[in-house]
Amino acid sequence: MKLTVRRAVIIAVLLGMLLPAIGAGLVLTRFFYSNKLDAEIARTLAHNTDVIALGVRESLWALDKDSATALVDALMKDDLALVSIEVLDSHRGEFVFREAPERRVGRIHTLDQPVLHRGETIGRIHLELSEAPLQNSLQTQVLTATGILGLQIAVSVLLILFVLQRRVGYPLLRLSDEAASLARGDLDKPIRPLRMDEIGQVESQLEITRQALQGLFRTLEQKNRTLEVDLRERMRVEAALRDREQRLRPLVEQSPLAVIEFDLGWHILDWNDAAVRIFGWRREEVLGRHAGILMSRAQPGMEDTLNQQLDRAMADRHAKLHCIRANQAQITCHWHNGLVRDAAGKGQRIVTMIEDITERQRSDDEIRRLATVVRLSLNLVILSNAEGRVEWFNQAFEERCPDAGESILGAQLIDVLHKHTAVEGQFLLPEIEGALSTGQMLAGLELPLQCPDKDLAWFSLSLQPIYHDGMHVQQWVMLLTDITDRRAMADALRNLARIGADLPSGKFFEQLLGIVAHGVGAQAAYLATHGNEDFRIEAILASPDWSIIPGTHPWHGTIGGQLVANGPLLIKNHAYESIIQDPALFGCTRTEALIAEPIIDGSQRTLGHILMLFDTPIVQAASMQSLVELGAARAATEALRQQTLQALQHSELKFFSIFQYAPIPIVLLRRSDSVCIDVNPSFLVHFGYQQDEVIGSSITDTQIYADLAEREQVIEQLSRLGEVSGTEIRLRTQHGDIHDCQMYIRPITMGDEQCLLVATVDVTPLLNAQRQFEELNLSLERRVAERTQALADANAEQEKTLDHLKRTLDELVQSEKLAALGSLVAGIAHELNTPIGNSLMVASTLRDANKVFRGELNSGLRRSALEAHITESETAADILMRNLERAAELISSFKQVAVDQTSSQRRSFDLAEVVNEIIVTMHPVLRKRPYKVINQIPSGIRLDSYPGPFGQVIANLLNNAILHAFEGRTEGQITLEARPIDGNKILLDCRDDGLGISPENLRRIFDPFFTTRLGRDGSGLGLNIVHNIVTSILGGEIHVESSLNQGTCFTLQIPIQAPDSAGFATGSEATAG
Repeated sequence: MKLTVRRAVIIAVLLGMLLPAIGAGLVLTRFFYSNKLDAEIARTLAHNTDVIALGVRESLWALDKDSATALVDALMKDDLALVSIEVLDSHRGEFVFREAPERRVGRIHTLDQPVLHRGETIGRIHLELSEAPLQNSLQTQVLTATGILGLQIAVSVLLILFVLQRRVGYPLLRLSDEAASLARGDLDKPIRPLRMDEIGQVESQLEITRQALQGLFRTLEQKNRTLEVDLRERMRVEAALRDREQRLRPLVEQSPLAVIEFDLGWHILDWNDAAVRIFGWRREEVLGRHAGILMSRAQPGMEDTLNQQLDRAMADRHAKLHCIRANQAQITCHWHNGLVRDAAGKGQRIVTMIEDITERQRSDDEIRRLATVVRLSLNLVILSNAEGRVEWFNQAFEERCPDAGESILGAQLIDVLHKHTAVEGQFLLPEIEGALSTGQMLAGLELPLQCPDKDLAWFSLSLQPIYHDGMHVQQWVMLLTDITDRRAMADALRNLARIGADLPSGKFFEQLLGIVAHGVGAQAAYLATHGNEDFRIEAILASPDWSIIPGTHPWHGTIGGQLVANGPLLIKNHAYESIIQDPALFGCTRTEALIAEPIIDGSQRTLGHILMLFDTPIVQAASMQSLVELGAARAATEALRQQTLQALQHSELKFFSIFQYAPIPIVLLRRSDSVCIDVNPSFLVHFGYQQDEVIGSSITDTQIYADLAEREQVIEQLSRLGEVSGTEIRLRTQHGDIHDCQMYIRPITMGDEQCLLVATVDVTPLLNAQRQFEELNLSLERRVAERTQALADANAEQEKTLDHLKRTLDELVQSEKLAALGSLVAGIAHELNTPIGNSLMVASTLRDANKVFRGELNSGLRRSALEAHITESETAADILMRNLERAAELISSFKQVAVDQTSSQRRSFDLAEVVNEIIVTMHPVLRKRPYKVINQIPSGIRLDSYPGPFGQVIANLLNNAILHAFEGRTEGQITLEARPIDGNKILLDCRDDGLGISPENLRRIFDPFFTTRLGRDGSGLGLNIVHNIVTSILGGEIHVESSLNQGTCFTLQIPIQAPDSAGFATGSEATAG
């Protein structure tokens, strides 16, 4: 349903009335109900307690229970809100109690009040009151008040609705109808307000609006008639313009020039087919777009700048502009602009005719560029006519031959060449003259030119005719290219190939450096070899004004260091900045360019480098660097050859040394006929021959083989396997002695000859020793068997002795434990004697007091006597409880210690609690001594271990300190501290400030039966038991630190979770067992 203004006003009034009334009613009702209920409960409780306190005061004093009960029953019957009433006697406790459990509904309120008699409290009253009956009464009152309030709100709402409908609803409906009539255009019916209130004022304004609209409509009708006349005139003019346009359009469309029509903001209105051909845009793609799409380098946001440029072109009427095609190709155009004006002379649009001059502009630019290139070219260019007379030459020719100048213009080209050609090139001039006469082209002639004040230079000559009609020569172009450097490099390459390999390395490097430096035209150069931290200059070449410092130089700041870090180096200009810190180049201040090339072998290892220095910038960098690279490669080859030669000489020397000084006989045989080529001194000494008796003769002639069958076996093995390794053979000396030997033969190549290297090892002493060893071994085996039997008998006797010692040790340990347990039991019994004796004395006293009290009770009890008896009983009970709690604490500690030490059960326990229990059980011993035990172990350190063995460790450490640490002293202190370490271990210190332990005894304190008080309460097993328990059962370590008169500290490092120990049950196993 549509929400009208009338409905909105009514709803707002209703909500404005109902919501505040309901909210205020709820809040007031809540506060009234809550406050009233609390007040009524407090009043009822106070009233009832006062009544009961007054009513039972005398009964309570006189112990008249019946009268008090009657009063309480009457109150419970009269007031249904009471749940219970309890009267308490200060001495006897409960006096009267009544309760109605069925009334215990809802929240229960309580109140306690003392009962006073003559200023003394003789009892107390405790009331319980249920709020349910009071709530029901108050709720009835609230509902009545709510009904009255609702009726009042309903009457008020009806009255308000009636007034709103009469004064607002009906007038708004009438105002809506009048506005709708005005919107439909019904302007003849006047609007008359019924009342002059706010709605009447709105109706008056609507009447004024109606009259204004009537006047506007009349004016609009007159203007429409005038506009119709103007439109007919405009249509006639437009028809004439269209007729004119139809006549001119064919001319524009067929024009070879682009014709574009712009508005005054340079936006495209139309263009012809020539514009499509020139710019590549279709007509429908550009209509309405700015002329900036035709301009080169146009960017977004540059329309204002482009407009200024186009406006300047418009003012000049003719302009050359750089444009761009649709495919982004750059073109150059001439713009011819014209302004089209109206009859009043005001500009209407711009018509532009555009001509594409790109190709013509490109041809002109190409001609200018070619002319500039030829004029500034480093090559010599001469232009002559068809008869060979010089017409033009470039600047390079004038600089090369300054004596020619303007005088050669008009001279014969062949005469100019004849004048400046060196003697060794004169034989080429007839060939050039023949080409000029026959019109043939020449190319590649190498011609030497010698101009005054200039060095001889070689040029490559090219002669090219220019034809004007494809047949007749119009002009000749002669091009001379300087090839002096190229010829020098070619000579250098040939000279590099001719360097002799038989030269010493120093001479070789000097010749190589001179050839490369001359080939590239360097003013100074050096060749260096590299070490680990420096380089050494091996060869130097320098002009008179240049100097290079020879010797060894470090890498830092040098060109060599830059080569090692960055590789080949080429600096064409301003090279002095790169060498200013090089100590080897202090005399090369005129350096302008340089080339540095590393000398690298086949394994890419840098052996050295070559450096070339120039006093002018480098022009032909690539070819010059290539020549330096070739020189570096040739140097690397020579260095590698020298290294190979040195390695070969070293290898030969090493082989000769091994052969000559080997301690075993070695023979070198020719394989084809077994002729001896060489023998070492060991062979001559071992077999008794002279060198001339063996060398040059066959080895078989010496009759060295004791058994020819063994020789044949060696030959067969050599032919089958290619070598012989360790074959045993008997050989004969010159004196006839037979030796057992092992023979080794390896084939080798000596030059082009196949040889055998034969080595023999005399094993005769070894075999003799082996036989003696076998005989000795048999003798030793017999002796070992005899001694083994004797050792077995001794071991059996030792085992019996060891078993006896173990049993003795176990008995002593058990005795130690029983002695400690007896001492513990005696101490506990002594400690229990005091609290149990006190408890027995208090109990007997309390029994006598009860007999006296019973007699007084039979003869008539007075209140004062009752109070005195109660006081005595409470005092006795308090004394009895304290002594029994002390006895229970001692028994509990003893029980836990006893369980732990007898069962060795594993469980989780608090470290501080177990240590406290041990200290408590040792209290009888400690109390007799003037020493203090301070437990500083914090609580919260829990162990999963064996509390029994752990307690025995603590007890033994304390007993050891009491017996030994304070001998002859009247005071002492033992401190126990612990802290966790590494997350899974604890560190426990037992420290005393006693006499300390001497260094000679400190090493033996954990030995069994070691004691300094033998026969004086010392068994020598206490610390040994501590060490065994800590290292085995608890899985930890124990250390001791002590100095004389500085005290002793035992440090235990124990894991928080003990290892599973054989012979000790877990908690569940111990319980089950």
